[in-house]
Amino acid sequence: MSSFTTIDLTQTTPRSSPQTLSASGSISRRQYIAHNWSIDLYDRRIQDDFRDLGTLEGIPVPLRLSRASVNLWLAGRHGFSLNYVDQQDNLRSASQVASFSYNSSWMNGRITTYLNLFHDYENAESDGAYFSVNIGFGRGASAYGGASRYGDERTRMYGASRPADYDRGGFGWNLSAEEGNLDYQRANARLEYRGKRADLSATATYTGGESEQTSAAFDANGALVWMQGNVLATRAIDDGFALVSTRGLADIPVLRENRLFGHTNRHGYLLVPDLPAYRTSRISIDLLDAPLDVTSGADRLPANPRGYSGALVEFPIARIQGATLVLVDENQQPLPAGTRVTLLDSGAEALVGYDGRVFFDSLQADNRLRAETPDAVCDVEVQFKPADSMRTLGPFVCQLAAAP
Repeated sequence: MSSFTTIDLTQTTPRSSPQTLSASGSISRRQYIAHNWSIDLYDRRIQDDFRDLGTLEGIPVPLRLSRASVNLWLAGRHGFSLNYVDQQDNLRSASQVASFSYNSSWMNGRITTYLNLFHDYENAESDGAYFSVNIGFGRGASAYGGASRYGDERTRMYGASRPADYDRGGFGWNLSAEEGNLDYQRANARLEYRGKRADLSATATYTGGESEQTSAAFDANGALVWMQGNVLATRAIDDGFALVSTRGLADIPVLRENRLFGHTNRHGYLLVPDLPAYRTSRISIDLLDAPLDVTSGADRLPANPRGYSGALVEFPIARIQGATLVLVDENQQPLPAGTRVTLLDSGAEALVGYDGRVFFDSLQADNRLRAETPDAVCDVEVQFKPADSMRTLGPFVCQLAAAP
């Protein structure tokens, strides 16, 4: 793949006021992109009277900027890059910088390394180098080390961290240290806890060298939400939020964008405090961990709150008031598999399975059932209590009679 672009900026507007913009110059760019290598050539030249929005804020624009880069990737794990930049800020100021970088990954990405070398042809004192190593461990923990040189300045860096899970919360920590010229030292330690009701953190910092200093800080932030007659403490709300309701059912797993966020409280509520406003987010529940007698007409619903406002996401959860009934004939033999059984009060129908078992998901205190076989019809009465939901009840004798 290759491309070539040239933009002419020769059109100039009258400069009748300081706010008038003018353009005079040209931009050209050529790119070659292959499977494992690429070349990028860029050149921009403008006149001294060039004006844009940046110049109105006092930001200078280089009169000339030429850039060339060559990139190479090997085996998907090793990347090489060679860059050259030639820039002229004004008639007296110019810079020419060449750099080389190498990045790689090892042990299936658990270890990454990065090296960068650069040379300034106009100012040798600005030459420098940077090298770093990052090692990843389990459960999100990682450690790094690095060293850099810029002119006569030397810096070494070390650190390790494990962030708290953004959705489910928990503890996280961070340790970092730096040292350099003139006995410069700096160390930082941070412990954080991300809870359902607030975010807490404690930080200690030490700075050595010419001015030794030690400081410590503690930070806590959260929010209170009143919704659906409930006052809920939660993490800080910076945009929109949603109140998830499972109609009083506690300890139901709630997922946001297919990631476990938390479980509903004892009243069947869970507040999701950090949803993007005016955008649809997917909220779902996992009923695999719910009691067997729980069902829902939907396990995924959208949430689209306004800015700094909440949306109610209520799942149509209900408890099944049903049971498996064992039906037998007058000889205590199970009714044949495939026998159609009708719940006379509601008209619901079901088929008998093995061992005379038939299941109805909605039973009342007193239930009348009728079973029909090719040769006979029988009736049976069943008493049901809510405590017997999702149990196997019986056997119940079905009084057979000759079919009409």
